[in-house]
Amino acid sequence: MGQKEYSVPQLLRDIKEMLFGIALILLGGIMIITDDGLILFGGVFLLLYGAYCVWNGKNRELSEKNDESQKQER
Repeated sequence: MGQKEYSVPQLLRDIKEMLFGIALILLGGIMIITDDGLILFGGVFLLLYGAYCVWNGKNRELSEKNDESQKQER
């Protein structure tokens, strides 16, 4: 039960970061479709940054604080 106390906030933070990344990808895609010079460059930047946010939110490892308490109990 104690393990969930630490992993739920981190999981919610990762979900928030992934949703933010998806929103950036969509916005970047819309900007690229408009095909205007400076907007095109900004769209590519947003697309790449959104992909980074999704990748980072998906692959972050949860750090378990209960590992130390479980070792002390044994």
